[in-house]
Amino acid sequence: MTSTALIPHRFLARVAAHPEAIAFSTLEGEVWRFDAWGRTAHRVAAALIADGVSAGDRVAILAGNTPLWPIMEMGILLAGAVSVGLYPSAAAVQVEEVVQDAAAVVLVVGHVAQLATVRQVRHQLPSVRRVVAGPAVALADDAMSWESWLARGDAVPFAM
Repeated sequence: MTSTALIPHRFLARVAAHPEAIAFSTLEGEVWRFDAWGRTAHRVAAALIADGVSAGDRVAILAGNTPLWPIMEMGILLAGAVSVGLYPSAAAVQVEEVVQDAAAVVLVVGHVAQLATVRQVRHQLPSVRRVVAGPAVALADDAMSWESWLARGDAVPFAM
């Protein structure tokens, strides 16, 4: 298999070929074009690398059907890591079991209720080096804000 057959390479080719095309939208009317998705996914990949994520490391996503999910998914793939998906309604014990089993090193949450779930089991997740609160989550002492986390990666030289 050639490297151009890999999902991240096909994604980047699509971003380059059709940057202004609509990639996805929400029921609330939020529209994401391929250029914005590509830029944000690159920032996610760089932030993961700044956090010490290496190829093959696992990154957990606890979020609903929002733009956060495809943005994180593609950023994780661009960084060479593995995505671990959690149902947005997962109970604390389920989050604990999946994240422990996967040995995820970063956990991103998309909603304040999901952050509350993670807080219940955070002490049982020794592999998790960073909890990131997605853009829809207010600032929290025990999770890095989305913008602060992305900014950490801005200093990391990253290219595919």
